[in-house]
Amino acid sequence: MKKLAILILAAGMIMSLGGCDRKKHTFEELRAAVVKHLEDKYGEEFVEYSAAGGGFYDPVDRFYMYPKNGKEEERFLVTADRDADDMRIRDGYFALLIYEEYRRYMEDLFHEYFDEFILDFAKQNDEVFHDSYNRDTKLSDLYREGQPLRYQSSMWIYIKESALSGNNVAELLQEIAEVMLEQQLECYIGVRVIRNEKYNDFLSKTPDERSYATGRSLTGKESFVYSPEGISKYAVLVLEERDSGNLTIEYSESKY
Repeated sequence: MKKLAILILAAGMIMSLGGCDRKKHTFEELRAAVVKHLEDKYGEEFVEYSAAGGGFYDPVDRFYMYPKNGKEEERFLVTADRDADDMRIRDGYFALLIYEEYRRYMEDLFHEYFDEFILDFAKQNDEVFHDSYNRDTKLSDLYREGQPLRYQSSMWIYIKESALSGNNVAELLQEIAEVMLEQQLECYIGVRVIRNEKYNDFLSKTPDERSYATGRSLTGKESFVYSPEGISKYAVLVLEERDSGNLTIEYSESKY
């Protein structure tokens, strides 16, 4: 009986390993397909920055590419599935293409409410999006109801204390969210109000340094303006509700 159990276990392991080893595409085939996909889709050449296989249990291989006429800092993620017949290639180049236009739109919108602020608009180099997003996609076409891998902007805004002019930051953020909802722009907006005497220091920092400072660091805490309730962080999301499929606004605030 013990021998039979061992034989059954061994056979199961062989079948399991054999099934996991049946890849439809090799890494090099995916690499070549990624380059062709990008060139055909965007009409320009790209250079590989780095590449990594997905591992034994992960069929998705990952490539970081950047435009041949661009810089390494403009790299973006591309994924390809070695077990899928069509390789299921998805890329994040669109986020870089829409970056400047979207950032200018948000700067103009925020200027309607605040005179002095810092906007850190995420480039999303580590995300991939639905293949329908391309060079011709406009801001007004970003939202596609029910579509997976939709583009959603993400940003932080640091407002100088005096720029509020006594207004309530939460109420102003709600107004901004209503504009984004009306324009059907899914987004995440995080807000901190910075003390007047700390603002120039924040202005001189890099986006990564500002991101670190908005954590629980002592430096960051000393820079923020707190409400009477101790609130210093405000955030709003415009996103699609899972049940209804409608865009909605979610608002939050916290002491950190």
